[in-house]
Amino acid sequence: MPVVSAFTSGAALTHDRATFLLRAEHATILQLFAEYERRKYTLSARQKAHLVRQTCRLLAWHSHVEEQLFYPAARTALHRQGHLIDEAAVEHATCNTLMAQLEVTPTDHPLYEARFKVLSEYVAMHFAEEEERLFPLIRALGTLDLNTLGDQMLSLQHALRDEALAGSAH
Repeated sequence: MPVVSAFTSGAALTHDRATFLLRAEHATILQLFAEYERRKYTLSARQKAHLVRQTCRLLAWHSHVEEQLFYPAARTALHRQGHLIDEAAVEHATCNTLMAQLEVTPTDHPLYEARFKVLSEYVAMHFAEEEERLFPLIRALGTLDLNTLGDQMLSLQHALRDEALAGSAH
């Protein structure tokens, strides 16, 4: 199963590439969680592990792009409402903990599916908060060049993908 990413599609040609790219990435990641939920009883252990790894890899890339580019820019723009970024950082840390646990948990372990389910629910909540609270606030402020920021995010996403592909070739 190839890695699918909204960041790599090149389709983000809007007036607000930054949040467009993040929303598209949210949709891609949520689709992978839904696919796992739909197919978990028919997938082999190897297929489950692959789908979980793929989902976690995309989620890690997504988080990295947000933490390196989007959140610092948003924090500067938000001034007194920076608590939204603080909350997002804590949510990322919690997701990272669950992903690290999944990485070392065998697929037949009783907590494997529970951890992935909790990660899915937590991520869905985090994405909804960003899309319903943070993104509209950032757009309404009008102080960020969201196209330039989106281009920077796209470049970083491509670099992460290229690095992963180079690592898997060796």
